[in-house]
Amino acid sequence: MPIKKTNIYGWKGLSLSSRGLSLGIIPDVGGRIISLKYKGEELFYVDKDLMGLVFDLGCIDFIALKKKLGFLLWGGDKTWVAPEKEWQLNIPPLDLDAGKYEATVGQGKIILTSPICRETGLRIIREVSLEHDGKVFLNQVFVNCSEQPITKGIWNVTQVLKPCDCFLAAAQKDVRSYHLEDKSLPSNEIIPVYSRGWSKIPCRDNTLFKFGAKSNVGLVAVSRKSKFGYACLIKSFPVFPAREYPHDSTVEVFNSDCHNYFEIETHSPLITIPAGKSISHSQKWEIKDFYSKNELLKFIYGKNN
Repeated sequence: MPIKKTNIYGWKGLSLSSRGLSLGIIPDVGGRIISLKYKGEELFYVDKDLMGLVFDLGCIDFIALKKKLGFLLWGGDKTWVAPEKEWQLNIPPLDLDAGKYEATVGQGKIILTSPICRETGLRIIREVSLEHDGKVFLNQVFVNCSEQPITKGIWNVTQVLKPCDCFLAAAQKDVRSYHLEDKSLPSNEIIPVYSRGWSKIPCRDNTLFKFGAKSNVGLVAVSRKSKFGYACLIKSFPVFPAREYPHDSTVEVFNSDCHNYFEIETHSPLITIPAGKSISHSQKWEIKDFYSKNELLKFIYGKNN
């Protein structure tokens, strides 16, 4: 698949295209997939105030810089380190989230390699490919570059533009609202609707909420109305229900109250990585469009049956 150098929202980027789907990747800001377009329509959120910005993180007083920059909402798809409670200053590790990744291109694949994180001792490698059939493959690797074992989980976060409906392949009893665990979240009246193996969560307005689920099936579907009818993004990923997970969830959905995005968040189990060793977690994306809502729902419900 041809890979092109291009400008993406003001950043130097790389693009991949196939079957109406286009990926935009920016190595200089956390190795993000910053753009996902389907038939010309952008599906990902991008913070307009940060477009094109790149920060020099090579300062001596690193923590002071982190405090000054704060929690930056770049947008797109990125890899975080779980659990969140271990972040310094309650902000994602800066070298991994906003640092410059080295990009290697070859055989239709882009390999993005982070600097060694000064906060965690980890290096992140993100491998992205787009097949001729329009399927996207993302492999995420943590490398322990420290001299001690590190226990962490791989946390993938994708910020998608609203309005959408998000479907989790999880029983209703396995989906929980985080407002009972996180007092910064308000109690909400949104109740996931369960049908035929899926719990549907509407992400259509600025109601603040977060749900998590520990599912036996690694599937998430996002449906949205488009100029062609309805588009559906399906993410599939491995799950290990018997293992311990960060946040006790294989998948999470967060809906922002002040920005036009919601997050699909997928997790690997918590794993102890020996010094010099690595772990990985992969996922596959596919997008399809439908003329009617009935066709869309038939497709979604058929994926988990």
